Amino acid sequence: MEEILVPIKRKRVVLTLEQKLEVIKLKDEGKSFYDIASRFNIGISTIKDLLKKRSQINEAVQKNKVFGFSRKTLREGSRPDVESLLYQWVCQQLDQDEIITNNMLLTKATEITRDLKQEEWKPSNGWLSKFKQRYNLTAVKEEFVSANSFIFEESYKEESEEDMTEELKPESIELYNYAIEPPQISPLEAADRLLDYVTAHDFPLKEIITLRMIRDRIIEMHEPKLE
Repeated sequence: MEEILVPIKRKRVVLTLEQKLEVIKLKDEGKSFYDIASRFNIGISTIKDLLKKRSQINEAVQKNKVFGFSRKTLREGSRPDVESLLYQWVCQQLDQDEIITNNMLLTKATEITRDLKQEEWKPSNGWLSKFKQRYNLTAVKEEFVSANSFIFEESYKEESEEDMTEELKPESIELYNYAIEPPQISPLEAADRLLDYVTAHDFPLKEIITLRMIRDRIIEMHEPKLE
């Protein structure tokens, strides 16, 4: 049975001031939320918060002169140029809700190598496994995902310790009450929190995918227009 890629749940990440500034710069340059979130292991809500605080971040960077500090970057593989282009292709496919299989990745990597006119190289399953680890991609069996419903995980909002240890009582949870909070919460934040909850508590994959599709639709409707 062929496999379809899905991302690994991300751990809490603390960005340096320099990284925060780079996140803002990448979004200003037109990079997608998917790309930035995966690159820095952060959630969509974190990116939006940084965009709102751009003035404070710029001021802090200038005041503290943090550019000399080391920063975290993705560990490069043996073929960084191939991996970079392959990951761009992956993001493009996921933005269009396309399914991506392991065989498709191997084939595309071979095509990219040929286009770059590099020495003959055939991507192996071992290389593919490491590539997916570097970009936080894993796999599930195709039988669990319909042909047009694959959605790239973009919400990595961290839960509090209380949320993580809270005993799950499905019978006491009302979906509507969990999603709706006081007026100050945005539709996207509500969708993010709901998706975090059902993902953390192992709800059926079909229901998680449905929530991801709803959340993506909200992003399309409310994505900030940067000048």
